[in-house]
Amino acid sequence: MLNKVRQYPMIAAMVCVLLAIFFAVSRSQNVQVTGDSRAVTEPVFPTACTVLTAQQTAGSLNESLLDTSRIQSAINNCPVGQAVELEASGPLNAFLIQPITIKAGVTLIVDAEVIVFASINPADYSCPLKNWCTPLITIATNSAPNPGSGLMGYGIIDGRGGWTLTGKTNSWWSGGSDARPRLVYMGDFMNNVNADNFTLYKITLQNSPKFHFSGISNNMTAWGTKITAPGNAPNTDGIDPSASSNFTITRSYISDGDDHIALKAGVGHVSNGTISFNHLFSGHGISIGSETNAGANNVLVTDNVIDNNSAYNASSRDSIRIKSDSSRGGEVHDFLYRNLCIQNGGHTFVFNPFYTSATGSLIPNFHNITLQNVTVLNRDESLTFEGYNANGVVNPLTLTFDNVNVVGFKSSDFQSSQVANAQFKMGPGQVNFASTLTAAAPSDTNVTVTNNISSSQPFYDCTGKFVYAAGELFSKTTSVVPGQSLTLTAIVQPIVASEDATGTSINVGAASAPTGTLTIFDNGTAIATATLARPVASYQNSNQRSLTYITIPSVSSGKHTYTAQYSGDSNFGAMSFGSFTVNPGGPTPTPTPTPTPTPTPTPPPGSKVSVTLKSITPNPTTVGTSTTASVHFEDTGTGSTDITVILTENIVNSAGTVLKTQHTSLSMHTGIAKGLSTSFTPSASGTYTVQGIAKDSAGNVLGQNLNLGTITVN
Repeated sequence: MLNKVRQYPMIAAMVCVLLAIFFAVSRSQNVQVTGDSRAVTEPVFPTACTVLTAQQTAGSLNESLLDTSRIQSAINNCPVGQAVELEASGPLNAFLIQPITIKAGVTLIVDAEVIVFASINPADYSCPLKNWCTPLITIATNSAPNPGSGLMGYGIIDGRGGWTLTGKTNSWWSGGSDARPRLVYMGDFMNNVNADNFTLYKITLQNSPKFHFSGISNNMTAWGTKITAPGNAPNTDGIDPSASSNFTITRSYISDGDDHIALKAGVGHVSNGTISFNHLFSGHGISIGSETNAGANNVLVTDNVIDNNSAYNASSRDSIRIKSDSSRGGEVHDFLYRNLCIQNGGHTFVFNPFYTSATGSLIPNFHNITLQNVTVLNRDESLTFEGYNANGVVNPLTLTFDNVNVVGFKSSDFQSSQVANAQFKMGPGQVNFASTLTAAAPSDTNVTVTNNISSSQPFYDCTGKFVYAAGELFSKTTSVVPGQSLTLTAIVQPIVASEDATGTSINVGAASAPTGTLTIFDNGTAIATATLARPVASYQNSNQRSLTYITIPSVSSGKHTYTAQYSGDSNFGAMSFGSFTVNPGGPTPTPTPTPTPTPTPTPPPGSKVSVTLKSITPNPTTVGTSTTASVHFEDTGTGSTDITVILTENIVNSAGTVLKTQHTSLSMHTGIAKGLSTSFTPSASGTYTVQGIAKDSAGNVLGQNLNLGTITVN
């Protein structure tokens, strides 16, 4: 056979081509999307080399009293691995700066009470290009493995994009020019040089004149960041990594006037990214492009929530987009969108290789895209699924739907005006529009559908996923001695901007100042309550967050892990958040990772359940390992009609891991009390929390208590 192939070189060439195609297809079908290749853990605050104190007040800024030189000098003289910290002093809580640079290896920490304001004098910003001005904060270039710099803290950096500029009648947002400063930029824009190993942690970035956080950085981590700008503030993207590899954007809250998160592959390849556990509100969603010419692959988008309500005043509303055109296109492949909850998503899915009318020879090619465990609670606007087909070049979109539910989809979403040049696979999970897509395919242009649905598992549950405020709990005191008091700071922070780009209130509940009460728990036991403090800073586009201080008197020896529970109000659901640990009389503990907040949506009127703890035996609830503890619940229904209740009883360890869970279905109405019980045999010492959660048959939370009681195991 080999000799015959040698006799026919054309046949041999064809065999080689076919084998190459076969192996390429085989590889592409078996690639596992893993995201960031690093084992990313929660960042920690470095030691401060210098602490600078604010010299003016946020509500009455003196535009001539600048802090630029003293902050820049402190950064320049700070040793690598340490930080410059900005702190308040009584009512003095504001810093005013012109552009600064954070040198490689140094971190800038902004304390919770502090607001850093950008200068609004255009003369302070050099604008050498029609689309580029000096950023407010530049992150100096740096190459891995050298230590990276950071921007951290519970405070705020405000770009003042809506303020009237010095000597002008317009703001950055209203001026109509694309030459506006970005808030934070990583690396050297003019020469496309990166700033590797950068960390953005806990900080609030708001009201940027243009993009909030962008640039080139390999091994970049954004953790617990809050970004807020009006929905109609132009080009105020949230987080835009460009030409970067190994990056993680996690546990962050973003509401702005453009892309929440945008991956740019224009000046370099994008790969190995993880976008996880984020809450996204006003904006244009999670986007890839439009610059994709350098290619992008292996990006994991998982466990994110999007609610792009039109009331948030966004200029445009989108959720999941891959966009490009033949003037800037390239290969985008192996993207996994998993465990997503979307409502009011605008154009929820947009895969568009003809994003603009620009043309060229850089052809888009989107393939091996997967939507898995995705629930869209309401179809809002049209969907787009399109591959490239022009001038004899065909690059079909290849996309898999696996357990995807688009509630209220329209048949027009899958007709030729919205779907073309695509190869769809469905399964193994259910797809609620499977029959509609299959029926439409023969009439669409170059569309095929393969139905591999074999599972009847329920669609992804979005109950309790939508959280409209971020919670933080911490103390500036990292260690105490027995008998000493400890002051905790709790932040409850709305993310949706309270005003539009002109400074006019948008009158939306999710943008209001939160009210209600806080309960502080020590190792699962309630020890203190406080009324949520009202916002103290008042200025244009100010943040409506609450900072509440709770003093714990005479802390005893031993390990104490403090958590917070917010009661909620008419605009915000109740939620548990934070974890701060001290160990008086013992070694200084390592910081406790902050768990993702657990929300309690407001229950429907007339169908509530009261979840109470009747008893724990033995009593007291201190037992030894391998000793069984019995937990007895009592539930009482309220409302005039019978309701079916599914009660979940959880036993949770100090790390937030559910060790045992039990589900019980019962029928209840006004005055009915039903007792239930579960047992738990611990295998290790520690403190375990008892939780009770009641839901109706549709999965709506009717009532819950995440701290019913504790079991201590010696």
